[in-house]
Amino acid sequence: MNGYSGVLDYTGVLSNGQGSGAGVSSGGGSRGMAPTSSSADVHAETRRRSNSIGARSSSNTSVSSQSTSSFSMFPMVEKMYRVRITEDIERDLRYLGQSRADALISEFDMVPLKDTKGIQMYELAEQEFYTMKAVVMIPKSSIHDVMNLMDMPTTANFRDTMGDIFGPLFLDGVVLYSAPKDVTRPNESLSVNWMALQSSKPHLPHRDYVFLKYGDCFSRSSDQYRQSMDDGMGNNYVGASIWESIEFDGCGPLPESQNVVRLKFRRCGFVFEESQATDQLRVSFFLSESHPGRGMVSNLTKAWMTKMLMCISDISGTLITKHLSEQTLLNKNEFSKDGHCCFICLTKFTMLRRKQHCRICGDVVCGKCSNMKTVRQNGQNKEVRICLQCTSASTNSMSRGSTGSGLQRQASKPSMLSSSMSCSSVASSESAYSYHEEEVSADFNTKQAKQPIIMEERETPTHNYYASQASYSSQSSSAGGANDMILLSSIDTSASTVASAISSGSSSDMVMLTKDKPASIRENTTFSYALSYTSRQEWPKAPMPRNEVPRLAKVRSLHLTDPENQFQDMVDVAATTLSCSIAAICVIGDKTGYLLARLGLAKREVSRNILFDAHTIMSASPTVVLDAKQDVRFVNNPLVTDGNILFYAGVPLVTSDGHYVGSFSVADQVPRQELTGDQLIFLQNLADLAIRGIEANTARMLRPEASGSTLAVTPEPSYVPPPPEMDAAKAALTMQELLKTAYDTQCQVRMQVHKAVE
Repeated sequence: MNGYSGVLDYTGVLSNGQGSGAGVSSGGGSRGMAPTSSSADVHAETRRRSNSIGARSSSNTSVSSQSTSSFSMFPMVEKMYRVRITEDIERDLRYLGQSRADALISEFDMVPLKDTKGIQMYELAEQEFYTMKAVVMIPKSSIHDVMNLMDMPTTANFRDTMGDIFGPLFLDGVVLYSAPKDVTRPNESLSVNWMALQSSKPHLPHRDYVFLKYGDCFSRSSDQYRQSMDDGMGNNYVGASIWESIEFDGCGPLPESQNVVRLKFRRCGFVFEESQATDQLRVSFFLSESHPGRGMVSNLTKAWMTKMLMCISDISGTLITKHLSEQTLLNKNEFSKDGHCCFICLTKFTMLRRKQHCRICGDVVCGKCSNMKTVRQNGQNKEVRICLQCTSASTNSMSRGSTGSGLQRQASKPSMLSSSMSCSSVASSESAYSYHEEEVSADFNTKQAKQPIIMEERETPTHNYYASQASYSSQSSSAGGANDMILLSSIDTSASTVASAISSGSSSDMVMLTKDKPASIRENTTFSYALSYTSRQEWPKAPMPRNEVPRLAKVRSLHLTDPENQFQDMVDVAATTLSCSIAAICVIGDKTGYLLARLGLAKREVSRNILFDAHTIMSASPTVVLDAKQDVRFVNNPLVTDGNILFYAGVPLVTSDGHYVGSFSVADQVPRQELTGDQLIFLQNLADLAIRGIEANTARMLRPEASGSTLAVTPEPSYVPPPPEMDAAKAALTMQELLKTAYDTQCQVRMQVHKAVE
């Protein structure tokens, strides 16, 4: 109530009033607004349209939620409705959205109604409005993921997402205008939408709305933050996506033949709050109905509102479907070669245990290690088989960046339009992975457990990208299966841990960040090697380091596996912290780059000729490309022209003996203005952790006898040890040379055949 008293009378959005410009106005208590239709008006309108209801109504109620961009129940909306948004109107719409969001997230008392199926229902009866709220807890989700889900910039996205959430209650929708994205405010979205919802009864006309949809993340006031601490949420940031009806010239009510009545959204939308304690996201859905001239809304209207609010439970499933749909589905010719056992449980296939292929990673799995999941591809739902590893990766990516792992997203106060950012960097040194080829002891992990990893937190003045304030809880390894790497989840960055380590630890058994903070990078990094071109491609060939032969020998000697998903965790954290859609740990081979861990990339191997990482290994310094279209090395690269990759930052993976075997990199489809020093340190330390982990895995695999019983290594079923008199490294090098010779011979034969044909 009082939280809305100063907001509902907003009159700042004015009509353009000139020519064909779109006049826009705010509803509610604003001057000149048409009153919201009540339930009595709906019944009166129903009687006037009784002759046109029958066939239309029955067909509308039977339409499912799987409406796509190719199907529209109301095609005349896309043909007739036109909105013209100027900069002034967009500014006023943004202010209206921020004020409505500020009112929606403010604390006000509502009466508990009921608790059913894990959904808590509340109500608030006022003089002119009746408001209901539904609250549900979603596990392993973050505000950033939900805000992306609620963005819906295109009509196809709007129809798909609303159909998944509201099911058959959602009939159709159109995005009339979507504001361009601002890279400095990645969570903000602004659009003008039209939407039709199913009526409460089949004999009633359906509802349609023209409304502003605005979403962003905001920082709480001090009173709101204290209240969130009392509620157990303990987070200073909150996300909101509001719906507010507006009026435009040229977007009037549809004709009676369409069997819809124009209603208005007031005090409607979603509020998202992260929980510090339970790693959950609290989602609140507000829905209001006006009842001018009546004491209360009808029971029929309450039933319709309850039905709408109960759909809030489908947001979690919609998030998982969205993450899976963003993956590239592989074709049969891209699957891995058939194996004799499941790559997850290593159980052999039999007549009763059939082999299957995961449509995302392409590996061979059994039925118990995979599930049929619904994904949306090209506007259609498909049932595909996805392994548990890929499903878990999609689920875990929803929790990356949540407060449980300390990643705070960009937030802004509605009144000040300010953002609060912070960035952290992982502190590590070579003593964290003190690897020596001659000395690999059985207590390798025990030594690591005694050496604390201390992360140094720094505040950064940047306002361009997401913040991340890493805070990881320490975990101890079990005696039976000690890990050979330092897990990100085992890092403790609390002030007490840092202080005690500084006061009690010596320089020999303490790992601290001693590097100075580098300056922010505001232009593409330079290079000193020569570029080589061919007539077959417009971009330069992959450069070759001077020590390519010993480098390749080193690459072949590495054991490239990720049994505990530790490298995948590093990639996920890097992508979330640096606000990138692509991240990978890439090891550069002779012809291809092997992606040990990847996010946003479908294939496990990519041609070296197009990889940005092939240029990263040419220098000890990081390779940063803020805008690939401004770099001669990549302007014509297929990853830029076809994949639209514009930003890239890669740090070389340098082994303990000085070989540049690959890179730890992130990339995005949006160019950047700068890469801050804290972000660069964070990426460098992740790269250092990755290469030390690879070397530790390699050491354990090459010398299993030195690890004893606690580090016993189970060889893969397909592995056959070489004869004792055979030099494995020399044999591998000889085989690689033979394959290269065979490939060159094949190319020469093809060229001669083409010449003979011509």
